[in-house]
Amino acid sequence: MNNSNVDNQLDDVTKNLIMNMEKELESKDKEIDDLKKELEFLKSQLINKNKKLFGKSSEQVDSNQISLFNEAEKESDLKKAEPTLEEITYTRNKPTKNTGKKDNLSNLEIVTIEHKLTDEEAICEDCHS
Repeated sequence: MNNSNVDNQLDDVTKNLIMNMEKELESKDKEIDDLKKELEFLKSQLINKNKKLFGKSSEQVDSNQISLFNEAEKESDLKKAEPTLEEITYTRNKPTKNTGKKDNLSNLEIVTIEHKLTDEEAICEDCHS
């Protein structure tokens, strides 16, 4: 049996169904291809960004620039004696008493203020306890 004989034996509904499935399959294939291309593009962008961020720097060092850091060595006199190091020691006076808030408030008088509620005010309006 060839393909034309199979087409003649199928009814119209089945033919339409097959055609719709073929179109849907083609659209899915196209969508898969588009997603693969987008994935490759994003991967290449990521690789480029990582190379730029973590790769070798393109800056070149000028030889005149390096000589700036050798100035102390060029200007130094090798025949001059090394300076002697002095060790400085001191004793720290720690306060023996804790001076602070307690000492400042010790000579103030203490005043006690009591607030008393009436029996009516002492009962809660919500729970009556």
